[in-house]
Amino acid sequence: IYNAKGVFSDTIHLSNKGLRGSGTLKYLSSETVSNDFLFTPDSTSAKVRNYQLAKVAGQVEFPEAMVKEGSIKWLPASNVMTVNNSKKEKFNLFGNKALLDGSLLLSPSGLKGKGLLAFDNAEVRSNTYNFKTDAFTSDTADFKLLTPDKKEEALRVHVFKTAIDFASRQGHFTATGAGALMEFPVIKYNCVVDEFDWLMDKN
Repeated sequence: IYNAKGVFSDTIHLSNKGLRGSGTLKYLSSETVSNDFLFTPDSTSAKVRNYQLAKVAGQVEFPEAMVKEGSIKWLPASNVMTVNNSKKEKFNLFGNKALLDGSLLLSPSGLKGKGLLAFDNAEVRSNTYNFKTDAFTSDTADFKLLTPDKKEEALRVHVFKTAIDFASRQGHFTATGAGALMEFPVIKYNCVVDEFDWLMDKN
């Protein structure tokens, strides 16, 4: 469909409700399963019953991603697919290493996203994620490191450049200005830093 930018399989029917389908849509390394796709000349939209993105390594990288309930909007002319999770289901990323409550933007140039990303005992919030096979970066993000029981914030910073690598289990954070506030709410201590590293297995 759409000049071979995607492949749809199963059932298509045309009525006064438009051109609709039930089945599986394949785009790049993703597969979207829905009972109700709506195909128009310039887009496809659907409520998702299952969405999966296969991990791809190389010049363009995609991480493994999946969600069992959400929605998609695919714009073939722009070659972009937007995927949103539902209120009940979050995205599972990096092979069960992280959960995202937000949206993903898939294109031939890579995978971007925004929202709240939770992993280990940490949370990152950003509107500018760039995802790789086993890592992600953001030009502007808020980061929180929680206590082991996840009831309190042990550390937090705002508006930092962020790079997290799940393969090396390391994070690197850089202040977007000449220095930024780092807060330790539990011990009630603050300081100003230019950058810092996080060894994920040592907290």
